[in-house]
Amino acid sequence: MPSRQPMRRIESWVRGLSVRLQVSIGIALWVALATLAFALLITYTSRQSIKTAEEERLRQTQMMASSLDAVLRRSNDGLGRIPEILSVLNSSGTLASSVVDSNGNVLVTGLGEGVGVDPHFPLLADLIQERRAGVRLHRIGGSTHIVAFAPMDLVDGGVVAEEVADRLLAAPFWLLRILPFFGLGLLVVASLSAWLHARYVARDLAQLEKAMARVASGTVDEPITTTRRDEIGRLAQSFEAMRSQLKAASQARDLWERELELRVRERTAEVHRLVGRVIHAQEEERRRLAQELHDDTAQALASLLMGIEALRDAVPPDQRRVRQHIDRAISEGSHALEDLRRVILGLRPAAIGDLGLVAALRSYASARLVPSGAHLDFAVQGKEQTLPEAVEAALFRILQEAVNNIARHAGAQHARVCIDFQDTSLVVTVEDDGQGFDPAQVQALSRGLGLKGMRERAEVINARLEMTSATGKGTRVRVELPLKEAKDE
Repeated sequence: MPSRQPMRRIESWVRGLSVRLQVSIGIALWVALATLAFALLITYTSRQSIKTAEEERLRQTQMMASSLDAVLRRSNDGLGRIPEILSVLNSSGTLASSVVDSNGNVLVTGLGEGVGVDPHFPLLADLIQERRAGVRLHRIGGSTHIVAFAPMDLVDGGVVAEEVADRLLAAPFWLLRILPFFGLGLLVVASLSAWLHARYVARDLAQLEKAMARVASGTVDEPITTTRRDEIGRLAQSFEAMRSQLKAASQARDLWERELELRVRERTAEVHRLVGRVIHAQEEERRRLAQELHDDTAQALASLLMGIEALRDAVPPDQRRVRQHIDRAISEGSHALEDLRRVILGLRPAAIGDLGLVAALRSYASARLVPSGAHLDFAVQGKEQTLPEAVEAALFRILQEAVNNIARHAGAQHARVCIDFQDTSLVVTVEDDGQGFDPAQVQALSRGLGLKGMRERAEVINARLEMTSATGKGTRVRVELPLKEAKDE
């Protein structure tokens, strides 16, 4: 397991590189390996050529030694004929040979008797003294020489043959000299080719990455195209198939969402119609009830008060206790009649149809807030516009509930009602400086404050209802009604 850790680190490092760099490094490594193999091949070939030349030189030298031994056996002249034979062998100019003794002293050359020690003795000393055939390679004055020694049977020494091998070894040595430059040039060309190819591959991968980024961001309309037929091309085709499926799924989802939205709109419109019918039925019932209270109960109560007043007038002045009871009954009856008229006004604000929404709101707000001790500031901005009866009735009921909340719960000193007729909308604001309430308790207070009914009526006429409040900082109700939609009701 520990031996695998370095390989895993290298693999992790390579995977962290860009594709362009991975391809470049990979190709460069393969080229380097190929160059190394080629260099080894050239080196091996050159060495084999040198070895072949050395073996050939040694073979020829051994043949010379054998030939000279044969001449000495047939001749009684001793070494006398040897210079002539060596002269013939040296006539080519590429070969110099001599016969030396075991101490390296030259016995005879192609020019006659030798003088002194052979200059190659230091190079061939071990071979000469051991009477062992061999060959040596050395350079003299910029030239490469092959020097061979072959022992003779009839001489205590042997033949030393020297050959200038520049022509024989020119090709191997030239290859060895140019090998570093050739390898470097090949590596540069291969690296450049690898970089260009990696750039070509990386460009296509970058385009594919951008295309997938578009798909990931939800843009599936633009197709993924490629002209490649390799692995990258097949990958692009797979991504294109995925994109097509995502596009089909997206289109199906959009269609389903549109259908769902249409159904929601239809259901919402149906709910609005039902709520509108309910509210309309409530208004009709309010009108009917208000009419009955006005025609029957209020008239009967007024007649009863008139009868009691007539009865009081008929009681003698000295009947004080009776007159006091009658006066108390008249007072309570008057209060009851006043409360009944206020109930009738709340059930059916007659001023809407007669004077319009603004006058009805002003009248109702004054009737409800002034008796509670709150100072009313009623403001109208913009040019008043007439709205459909159902819209005005819904607005009146919303603001009626807001005014009632101030009168019943706020304990306010000041109240303000502002009706702002803007170019495209009607904004009505009702606010007070009363005790307010905690917004977190709105749901619990919705029933007591009538917020549910206010919201329902606002939704029916496509108005937006906002209520803001804080404990000890009063309450603000804002209703914004789009005029165009309201007039289309």
